[in-house]
Amino acid sequence: MPDTFRSVRHWMSLGEYIYLQILGLTAAGTSTAAWTGMLDRRTGQWDQELLDVCGVREEQLSEVRDPDQPITEVDAAVRRRWLALAGAAWFPVLSDGFSSNMGAGAVHESAVAASVATSGAMRVLVHGIPEEIPSGLWCYRVDGSRSLLGGAVNDVGRVVSWLQSTVRFLPEDDFNLILAAARQASTPLVLPYFSGERQHGLGG
Repeated sequence: MPDTFRSVRHWMSLGEYIYLQILGLTAAGTSTAAWTGMLDRRTGQWDQELLDVCGVREEQLSEVRDPDQPITEVDAAVRRRWLALAGAAWFPVLSDGFSSNMGAGAVHESAVAASVATSGAMRVLVHGIPEEIPSGLWCYRVDGSRSLLGGAVNDVGRVVSWLQSTVRFLPEDDFNLILAAARQASTPLVLPYFSGERQHGLGG
């Protein structure tokens, strides 16, 4: 839809849009900006070369802020409207991967956070900006001193739904017990790429 693309004034995530409606200004958390694939993970700023390739101007994107750089200066009209939030610090929107690790307490390089839903991912918070990323994994910057390294697959919970609708189980079979049963020599190994590989090389 090239006409729609050309008419866009500002590209933003849902969280950024909500802030814009409430505060009249917004910012993208570093991890959220990294999601776009257009953030230079070494500098934490928008990558001009990628912006040029994508046909996006930097002024169409939000300011990038680390998680410890909240929005504090808002218009007086906003302060009057939200009296209970006068002087509040509005922290930039974070990605769900970074939030998942923080919420699970997986904040050290020795801890891996596993997320299992329709899709699934395993992520570890590492210090610094790794120069080399293992094949099949991804790595994105989350603040000035840390990055999130991990891998993901599209089909996790979706596999359970597929099994229930595709495999003919007997009425007396307990599906939960089947899933929890110990693996046997005859148990098939299945790579659940039913809707495609989430990232190249992870199953290699």
